[in-house]
Amino acid sequence: MGIVQDKKTQVWPRLPHAVCVALNVVILSSLAWGAETFAIEPVKLQASESLSQGIVQGLDSNGTRLYTYSNGLKMPIFDIFWAMDVAGQDSKRGTHGLSYENVKPGAMLGVIHFLPEASENYREDSHDQKVNPGYYTMRYVVLPEGETGDFVMLSPANLDQDPARLLTREELDRLGRAASRTEQPAVLSLVRPDVNDAHFPGVILDDAGTCVVQVRLHVNLGKPDLSQDLVLAMVVVTPKDESGGS
Repeated sequence: MGIVQDKKTQVWPRLPHAVCVALNVVILSSLAWGAETFAIEPVKLQASESLSQGIVQGLDSNGTRLYTYSNGLKMPIFDIFWAMDVAGQDSKRGTHGLSYENVKPGAMLGVIHFLPEASENYREDSHDQKVNPGYYTMRYVVLPEGETGDFVMLSPANLDQDPARLLTREELDRLGRAASRTEQPAVLSLVRPDVNDAHFPGVILDDAGTCVVQVRLHVNLGKPDLSQDLVLAMVVVTPKDESGGS
């Protein structure tokens, strides 16, 4: 993926969708191959044969589009539509040091649509694997020893059509390989959120060139009186070194 050289930038505040559509907040950044811009804007969920009715009903139809400019032309990269309700658990384990222990492994987080207009440099997972344009479900997973951390597993949406079901690790791996088309499943890294940024959805751009999308999700802990809001931060653009690798 491309390099974004910038400091933390707030995007747009939580406003009514009709107002947000009129906003076009540009985040100036410096890319390795020349000056470009990044921005997010609201987008509406469109019907697709890749998305089951169950998935559509479980998504917030008001999504976020990330885009940039290439040779002076606007280039949409992806759309994200988050789950309205995420399956959770009342947990104080703190086993891996991040902030997502209350999300059940295998739970649906949302859907990402990698757009065909985007350069393949912006359609990579955390292992620099190219992902084809299309719709992918996003489910929470904690990878085992050797790659400790919280991740979002990508699965082709036409193969993962029951958002209420918690997928096993074996199922997630199989679907993740279908997304990457390699032996290594396609994942996006989750990182510690910036709790000082009160604007959701939003984008964080750090000095190292990492671009992170932040969102506030509702986690259902399984009981009527147990629920919570969760700030989730997902890496969507990672920097390249001078040789072209990450």
